[in-house]
Order: sequence, then structure tokens, then C-alpha cells
Amino acid sequence: MQAKISTKFDTAKESAAVFVVSEGRILLQRYKFEGIWCCEPVIGKFIEAGEDPIKALVKLEEEQIGISLPPTYICTVVSYINKPNPDGRVRLTSPIYLLEIDASTKAQIKENKQQRWMDVAEVDESKEIRVDDKLIFTRILEGNYKDLTLDVDQMGKWARPTLLGWKEEK
Repeated sequence: MQAKISTKFDTAKESAAVFVVSEGRILLQRYKFEGIWCCEPVIGKFIEAGEDPIKALVKLEEEQIGISLPPTYICTVVSYINKPNPDGRVRLTSPIYLLEIDASTKAQIKENKQQRWMDVAEVDESKEIRVDDKLIFTRILEGNYKDLTLDVDQMGKWARPTLLGWKEEK
């Protein structure tokens, strides 16, 4: 989908995320927003100026899933998000990392009822995953590591924003 994406924004933010993959499945965290269960990466955070994203993510990884392995950078997602005031239009730049683990490492992950493994077919059919996240998750599971630019309308609807357009950068 080629879309003309407005690059005007009021607020710039940077986040980073690690996608944990094992045996063709992706580990997701479930959150309840607006009465809807949503899935997103287990490991992700906003990055402060001067903070090393890999060190921050490995520390978060250890806290959240009990393992601490360095992830591999795979792509960057830039999202232009229409949000209600006071944020207005936000540019969110997110380096995306991948942590591929084997079955023995997978068995070491701390059990958490809010986490679940999901395979490619489930991602496509899931009503728990936002449309913009489906695009990212599917590409990661398929090994398609192209940079993405997303245009998202989130006006008061965190759980069900509208994906206005997207384009691949590589």
C-alpha cells in the first residue's frame, strides 16, 4: 500500500522493542484497553536521550521474561500518529530488535498469564492484534525485515486505531 504520509508532527518520541520468536511463534503480551484485549511485543520501552537501547532492552527482558540475551537489530518503524491534545500528531521512531530462541531457552522463560505465544496464522486472524501491529508482526514472522513508515489515526482509540497508510522504506 503506497500512501502519502504527512510528516508534520508536534511531538517526537523514540521507543524500542524486542520481538521474541521461537519455532515459528512470537511471544506477545496481553493488555486490556477499552474493554478489548490487545497484544503487543513483550519487551518494549520509550528510550531516553543518551540511553543505550540494547542495554535497556536486555535489562527489561530479564525483568519481564527472566532471560537476558542480546537481541539483533532488524529494522526501524516510524509511526506518525494522530492523537488527541495535548500530544497532537506524534512521530514515534522505533528501532525493532529480534531475539530468536531455541526450545531449551524458551523453557526458561518466566511463566506469565498475560503472555502468550502466537503463530503466523493466528496473527492474521486475531482480533486481539491492532491492524498496524499485524503488519509489523507478520513481517517479522516471515523474515521480511524492511523498514516501515505507518500513518495511524489513534484519536481517543488506543485499542482500535485506524491505519491510514503505510509504506516500505527498503
